[in-house]
Amino acid sequence: MFRLDIQLRWGDFTFTTWSDTPVPRLWTIRGQHGHLPVLNSVIIGTDIAYSPYTTYGNWFSGFKILMQQVMARIMRANPTLSCMSFPSTSSKLYSSELTEPCMSSQNYGELFSNQNLWFFDDTSVCRVAIHKTFLGNLVGKMRTASAANWYL
Repeated sequence: MFRLDIQLRWGDFTFTTWSDTPVPRLWTIRGQHGHLPVLNSVIIGTDIAYSPYTTYGNWFSGFKILMQQVMARIMRANPTLSCMSFPSTSSKLYSSELTEPCMSSQNYGELFSNQNLWFFDDTSVCRVAIHKTFLGNLVGKMRTASAANWYL
């Protein structure tokens, strides 16, 4: 049994604090009183605004090299990450509303043809609350601890 946990972040952190955020989550999940009965688990923290990623966990033979290659390819060629990071560089807001028409009897065949389609269920993604500290710095705090799911 193997667990792969993917966390998406939106660039509200400096690289130092951002790269340290997946580690406490991994130890919480896999800790002494954690709810995960498997020791082989990897957590990937991905910043979709600036495209760095960090991975932590226990690896089995050959998986670390494979994961490095896959993440490099995803960060280089994934149009979704490019689309979501573009508003941060152009100072525009990202709209999560659909720009394409909903599924109907006319486009059902096009949507579910012989191609593989990935659906991203983000109904239970972690939310971050940002508040200003006494010194005037902005600090982020996780509100929920749910995960996003990919479906094929």
